[in-house]
Amino acid sequence: MVDWKMKHPGKKYNFCCVNNWQHYRVFYVHWEQPFNIEYETVILYEGKHKYEIHQYETDVTNMLVYKVDPEGRVLDEKVPPLAFSYRKKLFDFSHTNREKLLHRVRTILVFQ
Repeated sequence: MVDWKMKHPGKKYNFCCVNNWQHYRVFYVHWEQPFNIEYETVILYEGKHKYEIHQYETDVTNMLVYKVDPEGRVLDEKVPPLAFSYRKKLFDFSHTNREKLLHRVRTILVFQ
C-alpha cells in the first residue's frame, strides 16, 4: 500500500493498492489514537460483472453489482447497479485473496 496523494473528486481515501488504486482503497486514521480504518473499498471483476464492496467501521457493508463488457467498462451507466446493504462486516480484507473474496461474494449473492 502507498500513501495516496492523487486527488479524485468525492473520494476520501488516503491509502490504496500499489498496482492499481481501484483494487483496494482505505481511509486509515493514523493521526488519532487508537488507529482505525474508517472504511475500505474493494473492486473485483469476474466475467461480465464488477463487484464493488464498501465496508465501514460502523459495521455496515454495501455491495454494488454492475454488468460490464470484456474490458471492464460498465455497459449502461443509466441502469442503476444491483445494491445490497448489510448491518455487519462481511469481509476480513486482512486475511484474504481475490479467489476467497469472489467465493464469499458468490455465496452472499446466492442467498439474496
